[in-house]
Amino acid sequence: MNPLVSIIIPTYNRAHLIGETLDTVLAQTYQNWECIVVDDGSNDQTADVIADYIKKDHRFKYYNRPSNHLPGGNGARNYGFEMSKGELVQWFDSDDFMLKNMIELKVEAILNGENDFALCKSGEISCLNPYTVTEKWNIQSDGNILLNHLKTNIAFTTAGPLFRRRFLSDKTLFDEEVKIGQEWEFYTRLLTYKPQIIYVDKVLYHFRNLEGGIRESTNNKKYLNRCKTDQKLFSFINTSGFFERGSKCHYEYQQFKLYWSLRKFHYLRNNLSYTVAFRNLLIYLSLVDQKYLLSNLSSNLFNIAFLKNILKKA
Repeated sequence: MNPLVSIIIPTYNRAHLIGETLDTVLAQTYQNWECIVVDDGSNDQTADVIADYIKKDHRFKYYNRPSNHLPGGNGARNYGFEMSKGELVQWFDSDDFMLKNMIELKVEAILNGENDFALCKSGEISCLNPYTVTEKWNIQSDGNILLNHLKTNIAFTTAGPLFRRRFLSDKTLFDEEVKIGQEWEFYTRLLTYKPQIIYVDKVLYHFRNLEGGIRESTNNKKYLNRCKTDQKLFSFINTSGFFERGSKCHYEYQQFKLYWSLRKFHYLRNNLSYTVAFRNLLIYLSLVDQKYLLSNLSSNLFNIAFLKNILKKA
């Protein structure tokens, strides 16, 4: 089999970087691909750069994000999926690099059984001169995969998975209202469907975490957006029935939400106001199992060691 792979790349003002990324697409040993670049409203020379690549190779396609998708990478990713035709789907970022056998090895893996996606390791570019890469995130860990992903014990990043289209086609894709933690939200949500995952135990792409890359620092506006994302995601997981009530994982999930709510409370109190902090704390706590919440808070209200432990984790 030689299925078409749709490589979907959102971009914004990356004329000075995206050419290097597209060169690594051209260098792929696997040849049956289309590369869809979706522009999120660039005002630099991005369109001219892409036009040159389209002249070189008809497999490149260029679109502007339409107004019915919200501004941002997620809107561009979703529109790219709509325009794609491949049986397999690979999202990628416009400032990162594929190793030349990335697509080949992931296609080989995903076709080895009824797998929903193939997942590889990534390397973080910490310096360009001399070129230095370090393996960044674990993609496997003992224990429950959803809990591990929530806690960021494992992380997939945008380009980690190569998906079967049929797995994605009946699901909500990237949440276009999310401005920070997009991959974390998306992949955590997908894990509630208990996908079949095959792991490729190799670093197959490098991502930038340098000045000029697309990854940005957090500000208060983004932090509030992250709180809204957390709350929406916890509500989704709660209703999914993923964690069996009364199980050890269900208990650990409630514990995580309590710790998480206190972490957010401390940040909002210190950086915004008590009003904003308490408002969000109440929303977070409403998403924790009330039986767990009442039993733990009532039994440990005067347990100094328990409270210190919570505050330390928060």
